[in-house]
Amino acid sequence: MHEVIKQHLEEYLEGCVTPSGLPEVSRHLETCADCRKAVDEIARQSQMVKVLRPPEELGPAPCFYARVMERIAAQKRASLWSVFLQPSTFSRRIAYASLVLVMLLGISMLSSDPGEEFGATHPVVILAEQSQGPEIGVDLEQDRASMLVNLTTYEE
Repeated sequence: MHEVIKQHLEEYLEGCVTPSGLPEVSRHLETCADCRKAVDEIARQSQMVKVLRPPEELGPAPCFYARVMERIAAQKRASLWSVFLQPSTFSRRIAYASLVLVMLLGISMLSSDPGEEFGATHPVVILAEQSQGPEIGVDLEQDRASMLVNLTTYEE
């Protein structure tokens, strides 16, 4: 397609070619069979596309915006306090939480030794609880000897 046709093609197809451009386009189309064939083909395609256009501009239905706003209002997040105001869901959640707590306590009781006391198994604690012999700190030699006896007689 030649430059003259390319410059005025849209105007020519719409039928609103300027008077100064019309004689050039008309003259060129009379003499050039390739351009005439290309313009005819483009004009047919343009008519097919125009047939597909709706007769009037489409818009939303009259109640569309009202329905959208109603749905938005219905889907708003519930507040934290609404959990407490709905008794059926709140009681279910309390029941599930209690059940989980009972299960965890049961598992911890089954996994621990029954005779084990917290803090009493460490040797330092056991030695500190045993108060045998005289006061500590009065006689240094006697303190050393009593500590040696405690360490050698310790049984777990």
